[in-house]
Amino acid sequence: MQRLLVDDTRTFTDDGYAHRRAHTSQEALDVLAELHTEDLFLDELWLDDDLGAGVDGAPDSTIPVLDYLSQCAATGAPYPIGVVVVHTTDPSAAATLVTGLKQYGYRVRRVSAADWLREG
Repeated sequence: MQRLLVDDTRTFTDDGYAHRRAHTSQEALDVLAELHTEDLFLDELWLDDDLGAGVDGAPDSTIPVLDYLSQCAATGAPYPIGVVVVHTTDPSAAATLVTGLKQYGYRVRRVSAADWLREG
């Protein structure tokens, strides 16, 4: 099972929960490209929104990931994902991610980060 967690500060509370982790939007895009090249299905993609400061010091977020997934779907080849789990604590950002993903036919679930993730 392939899982990707995109979050700058959290990890899953169950340390035995196999997954890959990306701390920045660029790391997430790199992992997505790698999995796509290997023709692997991504069972779960977990998205936070606020990813802290990027390499240039500007704020980073998962909006570039949303844009990439939207672009894939708009070209008729949606990224092969079972479910996108949005776990950001920012309600406005969550609504943007959920609405944007659903618009392109992705299955999306909204969860509380406190229930699934831990700091560190």
